[in-house]
Amino acid sequence: YTPVFDRLSYWQIYHGPGCTAAVEYPEDGGWAHVRVEVQGRSAAVFYDDQDEPLIRIPLAREPAEGAFIVYGSLGTQLEAGIYAGSVANFVVKPDVVEYDFSVPVEPPDIPDGLIDRWHLSQAFAVEAAGAIVRELPSRIMESDGWTVGTPDDTGLLPFGRYVTRDPAAQLSALLAKVAVRSERDQTKRLDFGFSDIASVFVNGELVYSGNHIFSNNFPRRQGLVTLDQASLYLPLKEGDNEIIVAVTEAFGGWGITGAFEDLEGLEIR
Repeated sequence: YTPVFDRLSYWQIYHGPGCTAAVEYPEDGGWAHVRVEVQGRSAAVFYDDQDEPLIRIPLAREPAEGAFIVYGSLGTQLEAGIYAGSVANFVVKPDVVEYDFSVPVEPPDIPDGLIDRWHLSQAFAVEAAGAIVRELPSRIMESDGWTVGTPDDTGLLPFGRYVTRDPAAQLSALLAKVAVRSERDQTKRLDFGFSDIASVFVNGELVYSGNHIFSNNFPRRQGLVTLDQASLYLPLKEGDNEIIVAVTEAFGGWGITGAFEDLEGLEIR
């Protein structure tokens, strides 16, 4: 399941349970039967006439009018006489739902310390050579164009739901900001995931940068976003602290997730 925001496929953001599953195609090249049922913000995918769905999808978008398109990501005809696949008996049945969507789905495991609200800046252009943001841009910091973004049910915040990239920019970046009040001077662990490139600033000081752009090899990276991507030990002062993450999008969707190991002596503002 790969939703699209801002003309960008978010396959790096939506993965794992509820988005991807493995199947075995017929070895003889025979037909594979697929059925998709949709009701409101939920969908169920059935493979090979199974009674139970292969995937239960919490859809990222509200229902809307549109069209169905069937295509192969490798192209239709690979070479003379060799095709990526064929589609037959494609049927659409409006208002027909056979699956019982009231069947409960095991909720994802969301840590108590999850950051459940980020302030997002407008997108700004960065050059490929400077994709890691090393200084907070003053014009963006002083701008009034910030918006509040909230994570989805998995704890992950897809930026494209709230922010539009600059179509003329080689690469786009934004700032994601959260305020934290600490009862005392202390160091707190933040488990953190992002796509694709991130720099973390605590009270204006750069404390971390990481690159998870998709790479086939040397290094091998998938660009997927999980809470175990990085663990940051943040130096917090007594009182109010400002954590800002600069994130650059390079490929496959961009987003963020973060959760404190514990909230003792800490308040996410």
